[in-house]
Amino acid sequence: MKIEQIKIKNFKLFEDEEFLFHPQMNIIIGNNATGKTSLLEALSYSLGTVLMGLKREESVPLRYEEKRRKIISSDNIEIQLPFRIDIKQTLDNTNYEWHRSTDKELGGATNYKYAKDMIEKAKELRDKVRNGKRVKLPIIAYYGTDRVNDKSQKKVTYQKQGSRLDGYYGALDSRTLKGQFLEWFKSYEDSVLKFGKDKILYSAFTNSITNMVTDWKKIHFSWAMDDMLGQLENGSWESFSMMSAGYQSIVRLTADIAYRAIKLNPHLGENAVKETEGVVLIDEIDMHLHPKWQKKIIADLKKTFPNIQFIATTHSPFIIQSLRAEELIILDGDDVVDNPFTKSIPDIAEEEMNLEDVQRSKKFLEMQEVASTYFKLIKKQYQLSQKIEELNSKKLDDEIEKIKQKLDELELEFNSDPVFVALMKAERKTELR
Repeated sequence: MKIEQIKIKNFKLFEDEEFLFHPQMNIIIGNNATGKTSLLEALSYSLGTVLMGLKREESVPLRYEEKRRKIISSDNIEIQLPFRIDIKQTLDNTNYEWHRSTDKELGGATNYKYAKDMIEKAKELRDKVRNGKRVKLPIIAYYGTDRVNDKSQKKVTYQKQGSRLDGYYGALDSRTLKGQFLEWFKSYEDSVLKFGKDKILYSAFTNSITNMVTDWKKIHFSWAMDDMLGQLENGSWESFSMMSAGYQSIVRLTADIAYRAIKLNPHLGENAVKETEGVVLIDEIDMHLHPKWQKKIIADLKKTFPNIQFIATTHSPFIIQSLRAEELIILDGDDVVDNPFTKSIPDIAEEEMNLEDVQRSKKFLEMQEVASTYFKLIKKQYQLSQKIEELNSKKLDDEIEKIKQKLDELELEFNSDPVFVALMKAERKTELR
């Protein structure tokens, strides 16, 4: 399952917008109040339509405040209608185009008859699961900014045997439900130790976490601490609940996605996490993360969950720097032409994030001056070489030789940037033709 396109009309900030999505990674950027979270909520509303078939859930109502309102004057605000969301998506290798809409000012009901075919396909998958068929179910999940705010100290209970469809419980709640994956992990490890249960799914779960949290070499559940523990390189153990907000954010996110994938598709065994498809929404993916982790989280998610489509928001230039142009959605600027991973952080701040007067480092300014001198010398070298042909002057020849030596010295200044050195050499050759 993938979302290919969404068109949004009169939903929150959006009057009439259209967005296309990359099949694996999509990062939404823009200034505050440009609609990043609103886009995720429009997608979440649409995914709720899929769950109507998969879980036989009631239609998600459109909240009054989600209908776009226009300020006509200081004492006149009007709701803008019709509301409509159009979706292009795949489900079970079938393409679907559908929409939901309403032209009513009051009430949250919307017309979803045009989504009937897609909903029927979802129901077909649900019924096959209930009949014991080994069909592959798509993961659907939304993680909002409150995903690490669960401060409850409830005891982790054992998880009862349930349906594969339980993997959709709370899927669009926007919070990571810590209790679910911890209850599953505790129950599974208990069965492994007491009854020799096959560890394939257990290993798929723990491997997902150690792929994302490389400081952890092993993971176990501690009955004494009633918590998940991770073993560090030095052999010591640390508790999940005692970790920093940044670590908890990564563990919660990874563990919940892996748990849902395993719950939905246990028949895939050791490949349950890697082969499960679906759509995962994440608001502020960089939240609480150190820049070191921000630089690698995109690559880690792609490697750990290669068949899931991620759609996330960020304010981090380090995350933007890890992307390709086609993975970036800019809400308040022009489309990206050059791949962000080829740019510096100051360049991204200026070009992709629209910051003005970005302060450059002293080293950058020094190198910029060196580069300017280099290209001025190339121009001077070319002009002198033209005069030599006319005058055949030994003095001019000596001056050109000095310029060549100086250019060679300046190239050494950029030894740490081989691409730029290659461009400098190419420019020298071009000017001397």
